[in-house]
Amino acid sequence: MLAHFGLDSTHITALPDHNLGERVERFLKLNGVSGEGIVRKEGRLGVYYLETGAMQRPSLTPLSFKNRSTRSPKL
Repeated sequence: MLAHFGLDSTHITALPDHNLGERVERFLKLNGVSGEGIVRKEGRLGVYYLETGAMQRPSLTPLSFKNRSTRSPKL
């Protein structure tokens, strides 16, 4: 992160208005990233699922975008 090099950094996003969204925002602030660009709204974070591969088939990581808070942040 640029914040680790002493540069001003701001994350612009929408986070869900519940404890996981608060945890993400706290993590950013603990790492020197400003939360000025964060909007809180209903929804959820995108969810990754790991589908383990077998033999010749590689592992897949599909992402669920349904009802995520970053879909339309309206900043």
